[in-house]
Amino acid sequence: MAREYLETYGRACEHFYLAANGFAEGLFSIRGLGLFHLDRRQVVKAPGRLRPEPALWRSAVERLCELCDVDMDLPRDPLQSTLPKLG
Repeated sequence: MAREYLETYGRACEHFYLAANGFAEGLFSIRGLGLFHLDRRQVVKAPGRLRPEPALWRSAVERLCELCDVDMDLPRDPLQSTLPKLG
């Protein structure tokens, strides 16, 4: 599965790595954000749960669905763990 993923997305991952390498040092000041050192392949900062603002989260997910041409009934809140009952 990993090989298939890398065959499909490897070039995009490489571009992301090169971009991330340039700004990763500044991310250490963000509380609750885990970081993984790609060269050493080790965790350099423990992760924490991210708590996005519901309106910003929904906007980002809606744009992502639009870009990917996916029609989804999205939860109203990022912490919502169940779907509303129909009917």
